[in-house]
Amino acid sequence: GRARGDADCVLALDVYVHALVREVGAMAASAGGLDVLVFTGGVGEWAAEVRRRTATRLTHLGVRIDDQLNGVAEPDADISARGAGAHGGVRVLVVASREDLQIAAGVERALAPGSRS
Repeated sequence: GRARGDADCVLALDVYVHALVREVGAMAASAGGLDVLVFTGGVGEWAAEVRRRTATRLTHLGVRIDDQLNGVAEPDADISARGAGAHGGVRVLVVASREDLQIAAGVERALAPGSRS
């Protein structure tokens, strides 16, 4: 019933955020820390709750967001908590992915004289 569906949705969101935090943590470890965290793509651009939950679990890396800015953010936006970036904190951005521009650039390269595609 509905209760089971709601529980499944909560679990799915928890698993998604866990995987996202794990991957950001692994990248931060490889890079020696974070200067900027960028949320992009469908979920990153439009799911304020995913951004909020992710940022909450990454505070140990210096990630802090402004809840009000996060709640109304549309690409391209800075949702960092006040002072982030200036004093060692991580800047947090919501950025449009612009896949159409990447695809167009790839097609242009493939069609350029002398290209090997």
